[in-house]
Amino acid sequence: ATPTATPTAVPTPEVERRVEGHDLWRSLLAVFLVGITGFVVELSGGQSTSRWIRALLWAMVWGLVGYNLYGLGVPGTALVQEVSNEWGVILVCLVFGSVPVGLTLWRRITARQD
Repeated sequence: ATPTATPTAVPTPEVERRVEGHDLWRSLLAVFLVGITGFVVELSGGQSTSRWIRALLWAMVWGLVGYNLYGLGVPGTALVQEVSNEWGVILVCLVFGSVPVGLTLWRRITARQD
C-alpha cells in the first residue's frame, strides 16, 4: 500500500479592515453636518424647500460614496489612511460631502456675476 500525504492546515490570512462600525457613525455625523451647511446655503439664497432638502441629501450621498471608496481601498485612500488612520475616513467623507455644497456655492456666485 502506498502512503497518502496528510493535508496540513493553512491558516486563513487576516484581512485588514479599513473601516469599522464606529467609523460609519462618525462619518454619517460629519456628512450630516456638511449637508446642514448645504441646507443653510440654499436657505440663505431664498430657495424652495425642495432645494433645501436636495442640498442636504446630495451632500449625504456624496459623503457616503466617499465612505465606500475609502472602505474599498480605492487608490489614493491609502495616503489618507497613513496621514491619519483614526480620522482618515471622516476626512474623505467631509471632502466628498462638500462637493455638492461647493457646486451650489459656485453656481450662486457665477449667477450673481451675470
